[in-house]
Amino acid sequence: MDILLILRPKFHTVAILGIAFGFITFLSTDASAKCTSGKVTINAAADIDGNVDQYEVKRARKVSFEAAWEKYYKNLEPNLLKAYMDQQDKINEELSFFVKEDFTHKFNSSSETIAATNCITVDVERLKIALNFKDEPDTPAPIASGEGSLFVTLFVARQASFEQSFDATRETNSSAAATSETSSKSKSKSKNLAKEEAAASGGKAVSASKQFSKSQAAQKTSIMASTSSTESGSTIRQSNKTRYKIISSSAADGAMSQPLITAGYEAAVYEDVADECGGVGKDAISETFSQKEELGRKQRRSAFRAARECEATFFALGTMTADVARVHRSGRKMVTVRIQGTVFNILKRVPRRVADIPPAQYIGIGSNEDSARTNALVLAGKKAGETITKLMQEKGLR
Repeated sequence: MDILLILRPKFHTVAILGIAFGFITFLSTDASAKCTSGKVTINAAADIDGNVDQYEVKRARKVSFEAAWEKYYKNLEPNLLKAYMDQQDKINEELSFFVKEDFTHKFNSSSETIAATNCITVDVERLKIALNFKDEPDTPAPIASGEGSLFVTLFVARQASFEQSFDATRETNSSAAATSETSSKSKSKSKNLAKEEAAASGGKAVSASKQFSKSQAAQKTSIMASTSSTESGSTIRQSNKTRYKIISSSAADGAMSQPLITAGYEAAVYEDVADECGGVGKDAISETFSQKEELGRKQRRSAFRAARECEATFFALGTMTADVARVHRSGRKMVTVRIQGTVFNILKRVPRRVADIPPAQYIGIGSNEDSARTNALVLAGKKAGETITKLMQEKGLR
């Protein structure tokens, strides 16, 4: 077997020619490491033997390291540089955990100077951990107009108009009535018995009467004891019932669609889908949401099927619930809108949940209740659209 060894500057390449085995293997290693260098020249007198003092060498190393580090951190990306400057003293005390040095120096006895070079390599990931710094996700590439998926939005706007609350009720079972009836019968029997005993004993009705009184007292005690010992029952509670008044969602629809359109998605409101592709009407869906928190199974299937027929890919479904107006500290009207919803991928027969809009509240302020409610709906719609867009982009859903 013949072996040929070739050496090149900066790169060591070993070529092994295997005649017997019929193969060639190349191994390459880069001898030059990326580093940031700091170069300094300091004065340093030699001792009587012409050697430089080691204290001066340490000083040259320290100064050259500081020059290299300053050169490095000033070229950090803006956000990382700001994080470092906010914690500069803390990080500077821990540089040995993030930085490796390659220090070299040369002493010139004639000029009595040390020329020092310190090439430092920084472990950026460790530095970011120490700074508790997180990289911002890359901005997704914009979707060209007409290339984004069709996105159907159906958010029903409503306002609470009626709420019925129920107090807890307790059902009680007692045997007092049955005991009282038995007692009355006992009284009747005792009276008859007294008369019979009086007749038989020659008119001694007094003792029988006394005995009847004792029996009556005992029966009353028995009634009370029986009532106390057999009383039982259960408490019944009912949840509050709320009805909602459906209000216009046009202002919120436009605000919600805008972030989606800007990101390149093609947005459509459900009314157009229902008219074109035969889904359940928006009014019927609104009526359901006026009494319930979720859409019925049949209505949801009909809405999804119509959107799929209209070539939609995603369907955002949810509610926006406005409370009654209150007075803001400024004296103007204030309305709070609570929004929540879910985004489905409806391409297949079984819809897939791809994003959730968690419940959130937004406040609108205006000169009257209508303007305050509109402002709150617009803000809620805008925030929901931004949330949906961000979640879709993070998942790479186009």
